[in-house]
Amino acid sequence: MNVTNAVNCIIFTVAAAIVTALHVKTAKRLIKASGWLDRQLERQLPGHHFMITFTVPKSVRPFMRTHQKQAHTALFKASCQSIKKLAKDKKHIGGDIAGFTGILHTWGRQMQYHPHIHYIAPGDAFNKEDGRWYCSRLDFYLPVKALSKIYRAKFKDYMKDEGLFHLIDPKAWDTDWNVNIAAVGTGHQTVKYLSQYVFKVAIFLKVL
Repeated sequence: MNVTNAVNCIIFTVAAAIVTALHVKTAKRLIKASGWLDRQLERQLPGHHFMITFTVPKSVRPFMRTHQKQAHTALFKASCQSIKKLAKDKKHIGGDIAGFTGILHTWGRQMQYHPHIHYIAPGDAFNKEDGRWYCSRLDFYLPVKALSKIYRAKFKDYMKDEGLFHLIDPKAWDTDWNVNIAAVGTGHQTVKYLSQYVFKVAIFLKVL
């Protein structure tokens, strides 16, 4: 065996080992994701659901990538508190306990850094004062423009509290922060979709 063939053989062996390791790791993640999915479906309330997606402007992403702990925490806090604030308003749903599950995605479909959060939420909320459940319309959960403004303001406040506000491009605060809400029926298919990202299964399958 000449040197070239020996090198090629070594490269092939290493590549095969890497692929095998990825398959094993992916299989383990699939099992975990399946267990998570079963638990979520058991906990899910009956009735109509919505998927709510919060993103950040492109100009904020470089900052978030270098300050992931603080930025991702702020992303979760600002978005979930925005939902709770509007859901409590009697003009909308009128319940002070709105249940939802949120999943952070840090990569887009083209494998670029693109932090955003998906929430799956039932179209109702519980009011502690009168002990009643209040439902949204089947096709409407909360006003996205109002949600976007609250979300942006809360994220801004968190960055000030962390002493990181000055590191963010000032133009970001004059830009609309995109929030999307889609009716998803029972929500079963949406939970199944989100389960792929809880243990990074979708990313591993894309690599394979």
